Amino acid sequence: MTAGTSRRRSGSASVHDHVVALYDSDAALQQVATAYLEEGLARGERLLAVVSPRTEQLLRTTLDAGLADRVVWGVDITYRGLGAMFDGYRRLFAEQRAAGTTVRLISQYHDDSGNGADADRLESYVRMEAASNEVFSPFGHRWACLYDTRTYPESLLHRVMQVHPAMLRADDRVRANPDYRQPAEFLAAHREQLQPVPAGVGVDLVLQVIDDLRDLRRSLRNWAARLPVDVQRVESVLLVVSEVATNALRHGRPPVRVRAWRTGDNLDVRVDDHGTRPVPVTAGYQPPAGSEPGFGLFLARSIADTVRVVSDDGITSVALEFQLGR
Repeated sequence: MTAGTSRRRSGSASVHDHVVALYDSDAALQQVATAYLEEGLARGERLLAVVSPRTEQLLRTTLDAGLADRVVWGVDITYRGLGAMFDGYRRLFAEQRAAGTTVRLISQYHDDSGNGADADRLESYVRMEAASNEVFSPFGHRWACLYDTRTYPESLLHRVMQVHPAMLRADDRVRANPDYRQPAEFLAAHREQLQPVPAGVGVDLVLQVIDDLRDLRRSLRNWAARLPVDVQRVESVLLVVSEVATNALRHGRPPVRVRAWRTGDNLDVRVDDHGTRPVPVTAGYQPPAGSEPGFGLFLARSIADTVRVVSDDGITSVALEFQLGR
């Protein structure tokens, strides 16, 4: 997902084009997709689609048969977990770049998550769209994100416009988006909000030193064993929470408080430390280079459904949300 429309870097593939495609009817969707995919076919690009079942069926039946047959519809990327989704695109783009293939992708946020159009989750998704402009740019692919203007509130669509460097409408060609904001600027302007921690939680521990992590892992495992979540998922949660708590002890300031609770079909975790240095808004969206710190937050953003980081009143909080049984 990133900057520009047709710019090139010396000695590399074209900079990754990240386009927002707005539509307000099935006919407009078909028109937008046809124009975008036909251009990719003419350029010799590999055509991919990660869209809802309904959109796939609509496009398969309305696109020219020759064009529809050239699209790879079964791309193995799921929106059940936003972290896994973001990591899936990162891996896909890296693999295609390594193979010497240029991709043209159409994608769409869709409900195979069980959370549908939950407002907080959509906000996290748009933040990932913003971060992708840095993370995916080196791979040199083209990506159009489809948004049905009938589905989302105007406030969300306004933010969507700010995270795409280019735009495409049914009656127009791809053109630069004057509303676009650089990732760090957008993420800083739209501060994340933390949900209140409920009075009754399943785990509530205070950590002072690294050795306390053993008690944390034991308590989390024992509590999670009573929830409808598979063992593999529990181990992923333990890994992420341990890494985030380790970061808080090493780079923040004790005491570090870790609380975990269940909200519906989600497992929520909050890690609070007393560090005074704010975490950069772009931290964790891509792997740290060499020996730089930040692997724990990167791991969290690659596995958890949503990750929110807020520094306020002398406390840095990392809020993690995992889906049970996913």
